[in-house]
Amino acid sequence: MDKECFFQNTISDTFVIEGIGIHSGSLSRVKFHPAEENTGIVFLKNGYKVKAHVENVVDTSNSTSIGNGIVYFRTIEHIMAALYLANIDNVVIEFLDSEESPIMDGSACEFFKLLEKNRASQSAPKLFGYLSNIVRVSNENRYIMAKPNKELSITFEGFFGNFLKHQIYTYKSPIENLIKDKNLISARTFCHIEDIAKLKKMGLGKGGSLENNVVLTDSGILNKGGLRHSHEPVSHKVLDLIGDLYLAGIRFSANIYSYMGGHKLNVEFVKEAIKHIKTIEYTSEPAKIAS
Repeated sequence: MDKECFFQNTISDTFVIEGIGIHSGSLSRVKFHPAEENTGIVFLKNGYKVKAHVENVVDTSNSTSIGNGIVYFRTIEHIMAALYLANIDNVVIEFLDSEESPIMDGSACEFFKLLEKNRASQSAPKLFGYLSNIVRVSNENRYIMAKPNKELSITFEGFFGNFLKHQIYTYKSPIENLIKDKNLISARTFCHIEDIAKLKKMGLGKGGSLENNVVLTDSGILNKGGLRHSHEPVSHKVLDLIGDLYLAGIRFSANIYSYMGGHKLNVEFVKEAIKHIKTIEYTSEPAKIAS
């Protein structure tokens, strides 16, 4: 494996990404800054910093948002997933305008490309974790369950309406497999056509369009060209879960199964999983972890 898998990484230079916030509809410019070893993922606005950690989550309504009561960073799950996918450990992410991250094309693609292009290795060893016990959280018939495993494996199963119906998708690590999985990285956010009015009533989805969101109907896909691949919606649910998992503040191995989970359940799972994560330091090939 490459050194970057076992030692911390930041970015080599600052860069800015801009676009529309899918819920706010406002222009958003986000500036990525290099960070020192052991900084972690930090969000910055107007001089206030908030660590990307599950304890700082303030909202999970159709996205994941963190804050400290003064500043807020909304819809950060795609940025967090891209950071995980690009193997970035230390970065400061400055919101220059809106409170919301730009949605771009609805996937993690644009974030990932720039992060991977600018990745820079550091000297400090990377910390990893592994789940030591079975963890399960649920909400009515929806649930997430995880078992100890020597690598990360994520399966999402769900029902996606009368057209796509039942879908299931599994991602298995190591990270080399993950970053080669372009279907996962490029999977766009989606909604059902009947949900659009509900989102508008909640004051959400103001920046949503067919340019950044897949719209499902009972008979097909509204977007020109349809889906990027047949399992795009369920792949995106795994992408969202990866982003939310990174709010644990550490990469950890486990065999995770999500049935109809969403951001609220993801966050509940991470909070519970943290209680059972043991940390180890990798400076060479990973130590063997019992399954």
